[in-house]
Amino acid sequence: MAVEIPISAFETVREIATDPAWYTYVLQGLGIGGPAGLAVGVGMYLLKRAVAQKQQPLEGAVPQHAPFPRRLDEARQLVELGEQESRIPVLDALRGMLIDDAIEKIKEQPNADPKQVEILNQLVAQIDNEVDRIAPITTTPED
Repeated sequence: MAVEIPISAFETVREIATDPAWYTYVLQGLGIGGPAGLAVGVGMYLLKRAVAQKQQPLEGAVPQHAPFPRRLDEARQLVELGEQESRIPVLDALRGMLIDDAIEKIKEQPNADPKQVEILNQLVAQIDNEVDRIAPITTTPED
């Protein structure tokens, strides 16, 4: 039988582990105390924080896999507004990908109605134009 640990226990451990004093308590428990223990504890905390910051993408940076840079200020504002309205950006992106795939499947059907295909092409073009308006291509990467 598996032991279930409440989520709040994990949150508590995470909060404690982000406190620089936590490292000094561990070191004192291992017998390393005083100013040396404090210095090592703070050093471990700073190292952990530096590693965590390196692993996080920079705010406002264009993703590495983007084939060309875009100005994303307005796009970010729209995403933030959506989050305030309880939208989830990842689910919005997933939904958009699934819609793109569904449109392509309809257009690739051998018996696809040409009028429907034209309407779908117009819809995709309209959305692409709106994306280009909101996040235009630029020649300079964002800082």
